[in-house]
Amino acid sequence: MKKISAMLVILFEMAFLIVGCIQNRTVELKKDVKEGRESKHLSHIDSAYPEIKDTIRLSQIADSLFYVPLQSTDPYKMDGVKKLQLADSFIFIQTPGSDLFMFTMKGKFIRKINDGLTTCFGFDVLEKEQLIFVMSNKKIAIYDYEGRIKKQIRIKQDWEGIGYCIAGIDSSSVAISLWNNGIRTARLMILNTDGKIVKEFPNPETFQSPHLSVRNASAFQRSLFHYQDGIRYHPYYCDTLFALTDTLLKPVFIEKKIFKVPLEHRLEYVGDEETFTSYCVKQQAYATRFFESDRYIFIDYRLGYLEPILPNYLLYDKSTDSLFNYKQELVFKNKSLHFGLYNDYDGGLPFSPAFMSGEYFIQSFSAYYFKEAYTKGRNLDNGHGTEHYEIKSNYPARKERKKPLDDLVKRLNPEDNPVLMIVKLKSLSK
Repeated sequence: MKKISAMLVILFEMAFLIVGCIQNRTVELKKDVKEGRESKHLSHIDSAYPEIKDTIRLSQIADSLFYVPLQSTDPYKMDGVKKLQLADSFIFIQTPGSDLFMFTMKGKFIRKINDGLTTCFGFDVLEKEQLIFVMSNKKIAIYDYEGRIKKQIRIKQDWEGIGYCIAGIDSSSVAISLWNNGIRTARLMILNTDGKIVKEFPNPETFQSPHLSVRNASAFQRSLFHYQDGIRYHPYYCDTLFALTDTLLKPVFIEKKIFKVPLEHRLEYVGDEETFTSYCVKQQAYATRFFESDRYIFIDYRLGYLEPILPNYLLYDKSTDSLFNYKQELVFKNKSLHFGLYNDYDGGLPFSPAFMSGEYFIQSFSAYYFKEAYTKGRNLDNGHGTEHYEIKSNYPARKERKKPLDDLVKRLNPEDNPVLMIVKLKSLSK
């Protein structure tokens, strides 16, 4: 019993869990998938697809890497990064405190977008139109880059928990992904700026449960995101990534490597987080989120949906049809715990992408953690006592890349705003 308790303490402190994967049996949107299979643009990764089980190294996917320390400006001290988007050489950041900040790509503070007017539960930037859709209480406020409200969309329906799941289509319409409470007949809506529903996509997983439904809305989800000139849609726990058009959902990628949580065992169905978590751990059942670039499809899969756990990654290279499966485990044999993509680019901290904009992967760190983990590592209880572990890799592919990182760490004040680690991905031509 002591051994189990000790391991739970480790998992909590490290925010990691040991996970694995088996064949998926989640539901698909059958009609659209059938149509999509006829398309030559559809990629299908089934359970038998050959894979390379190995560490994914940062130099494998990175064209370049740079860091952006965000300027600390009173009274706008940031309490973290909940959502992030790059657009028009600007960085837009939603904080856990529901603020929306705008910075230059060098980290200089420009303004708070929703200053005193609207609470930001989620946002999306339309780069061409230079508009920002901000989800708030019963409305979506549309701002310009100067922080002026151009339009407000009133939401009459009871759509709670949708802040992470909106995407501007153009200046006159927005897509909204809804969490599944069992009784909703639609999972995806398109609204115009008058608040009128112009298109509904059906919910294929309606259910009746004897338990009180619990909202399963998390920043981990990426049900709607921009890809090139279009929008991608990924229903939670689904195998399929769709391209969203005005009239239908077109499958573009199907992944059946990972066993995802079946409907009757999901949090929204069982209504209890402990029951949900217990099932996910015992059955090794996962939630996934998709990231897509010109060259790669990157899938982050984790037990259930809970964020403070050890992520695992599938990486599909469109240029070679190669599939890499990187399953991370807590192993204390070495004096180094380098979880995430192995940073052999500049020898710094491991890279665990949380955000993506265009061809860029982004991770945020608190200034305190970034400096401490890089310079001192961490002292952790491994079940047999407390020992010191190195967090950075310290093995850059080219030595000259390490000095700029060392210089940045020296300049950092632990009380500063977060630091962004931004990776530009290799393209199809490289």
